[in-house]
Amino acid sequence: MPAPLRSSRASAPLRSDSSGFTILELGLVVLVVLALTAVVLASTGGIQGRSREIDCHDELRTVKVAIANYHAVEDRDPASTSVLLRTKDPVRGGHYLNAQPRWYDVRAGGVIASKPGAPSSCPRP
Repeated sequence: MPAPLRSSRASAPLRSDSSGFTILELGLVVLVVLALTAVVLASTGGIQGRSREIDCHDELRTVKVAIANYHAVEDRDPASTSVLLRTKDPVRGGHYLNAQPRWYDVRAGGVIASKPGAPSSCPRP
């Protein structure tokens, strides 16, 4: 009678604690998760800074366009930001400025100035 066939699985030794992770494996998983979190946080911080810079550029452009439109229609420079906020634009309808600028202010003679506390990433007017 031929000898019974043995499977390779039967000859492999069994681990007595095969139902869990070792401390080393758990430590590696935690390390990888921490590294990925650091990369994500670093990249989103850069995105937020760039976003603020774009907001500043956009707001400055909006204020400059409002001053230019006001000057073209009224043939004089606006005295302040509030003039641009409350004066109706007869050409486009609505007001020259739709909202109070966050980082810039218009002063007498149509001069644009940065507000106190404006981010350093905002361009100088």
